[in-house]
Amino acid sequence: MAFLRLIKCMLIDFHVSVIFDAVLINGPCLVQFPLWNSFHLQKAKEFHKQKGMMQQTEAIQANKKHVLADLGKTNDETTKDLEEWRNLESEMKQAIVDWVGAKEKLALANVRWKLFKEDLGLGKFNIS
Repeated sequence: MAFLRLIKCMLIDFHVSVIFDAVLINGPCLVQFPLWNSFHLQKAKEFHKQKGMMQQTEAIQANKKHVLADLGKTNDETTKDLEEWRNLESEMKQAIVDWVGAKEKLALANVRWKLFKEDLGLGKFNIS
């Protein structure tokens, strides 16, 4: 005695999910009738839209992790550069102070030399 069974089979294609009614007679499917209506079409579109959105979200999360890693490296480099800049700034200030002191000593030496030359030229040494 052969009996008929009505079952629903889902065929998943690359882009669209299709639902079929399959008639089984004690074995493999003999006939398939598509049950394609607007509800199934809408659900399939929603599924693929959600799947695409999930893939985009995963890509964004991966990009976010990459950007955060780059930001951490850049932050460390910036901190080192700032510390180096502050050291150079303090060295520059000290160099300016040293230069001003040397300039004052040179000016004083020039004045003393001029006075010494004048005293030699007049033949007398005035210390005052």
